[in-house]
Amino acid sequence: MPSESPDNVRLGIDMFTAFYASEFNNKNICLVTNHSGFDSSMKRNLESLRKCGLVISEILAPEHGLSGFDEDYSSQKSYREEKLKLTIHNMHNYNAAELKALLTEFNAVIFDIQDLGMRCYTYISNLREIIEALNGSKTKLVVLDRPNPLAPFGVSGFDLNENFKSRHVASFPAPLFYSFTIGEAALYYKAKRNLSTDIFVVKMKNYKKQMFFDSMNIAWIPPSPNLPSYRSAINYAALIYLEATNISVGRGTTKPFEYIGAPWINPDILAEKLNSLKFNSFIFKPVYFEPKYLVNKNQVCGGVHVIYKGGYFDPNEISFEITKVLFELYPDNMRWLNYENKYHVDHLAGTDLFRKNVDKKSSYKELHREMEISQKKFYSSMRKFLLY
Repeated sequence: MPSESPDNVRLGIDMFTAFYASEFNNKNICLVTNHSGFDSSMKRNLESLRKCGLVISEILAPEHGLSGFDEDYSSQKSYREEKLKLTIHNMHNYNAAELKALLTEFNAVIFDIQDLGMRCYTYISNLREIIEALNGSKTKLVVLDRPNPLAPFGVSGFDLNENFKSRHVASFPAPLFYSFTIGEAALYYKAKRNLSTDIFVVKMKNYKKQMFFDSMNIAWIPPSPNLPSYRSAINYAALIYLEATNISVGRGTTKPFEYIGAPWINPDILAEKLNSLKFNSFIFKPVYFEPKYLVNKNQVCGGVHVIYKGGYFDPNEISFEITKVLFELYPDNMRWLNYENKYHVDHLAGTDLFRKNVDKKSSYKELHREMEISQKKFYSSMRKFLLY
C-alpha cells in the first residue's frame, strides 16, 4: 500500500479494500469497470475485491470495452470470459429497461472507472444511467472515487440545454467541465433528479482539487485509446470542439490531440496566427502528419503541434479561439460536422451559442458573458456535494 505522504493520493479502491470490503463479503456484486480499474499498487480491482471476499460474477463495461482498446462500441451485448470466470456486459448495448433488469438482481453495484471530467466523455453518462436504473431498488451503488484530471481548470462551459441532449455525449446536467469527481457527480445527480438510489461514495485520501494528476504519484492509465498521456488529456480539453469539424485532431497518429490539421492548411501561416494570440499555456509548432484512420485518413495534413507549457487556462477559451482562427483562415474549407440535421458541436457545447458565436466572429468575452450565467447557477448548486 502507498505511504501516508500527503503527496500520495489513496484512491477509492484503496480505501474500500482497506476499510469497507468486509461489509460486502459474500454479497452478489456487479462491477462496473474497465482497463482503468487498478489500485495505487497496480493491482486489478477485480483481483483485489475478490481477495477481500467479494463475490463478483459479472462486469458491466463502458465504451471501449473492458480492456480499453476498442475504438468505439463493441457489437457484442455480453460474453463469457473464462479466464476471469465471469460474464461481461457491454453497457452501450443495453437500453434503460434492460439495464434496470440486469442490475437490480445484485445486492450491490460497484462503480470504479477513471473519468476525465467532461460532460461529453461518456463515462459520466454511464454513471447517470446506472443511478437511474437503481432508483427505487434495494441494490446499493458503491462509487469508488478517483481524481478528476481536469479539476484544476475549474468549472467552464454552458449547462446542458434540453434541445441538445444525446444519450452518450450530452446527458449529464452540468457544464462541459464540471470539476466534480465521479463520486461527487453521483451525489449531485441523485439530488438533482430527486432519486432514491442508495449511493455510498468511498472517498479518496490526500486528494485536493487543485492537484495536477502528474503530482499525485499515481500512474496515468489512458482512460480511452486516444489519451495516452496526461498531456494529451489536457490538450483534449483545449481542442474538444475541433472534434465537431473536418479538422484532424491527430487520431491515428503518435500524437493524438497534440497534432491538428488538414490537407489544405499551411502550417507556417496557422502557427504564426495562433502564436500571435500569446496564450500563456500553449505554443504552436508547424508540422505535417498523416492520420491512419478517421478524419483525413491517409492524407498528408499541414497543421500545428499544440504544445502545452503548463499552468492554468480556460479550456473553452482556447478551443474557441483556435476554432475561430481556423474558420477565419480557411472559410472555404472549414465546416461543422452535421449528423441527421444536427450539428455535433451543439451536442458537445450543450447549446448552439458556441457555434453561432464562432460563425459571427464574436470575441470570447461576448461568449463568456453568456456562459457565466450557466456557471454561476451551477456553482451555487454544486457546493453542497463537494467532498474535497
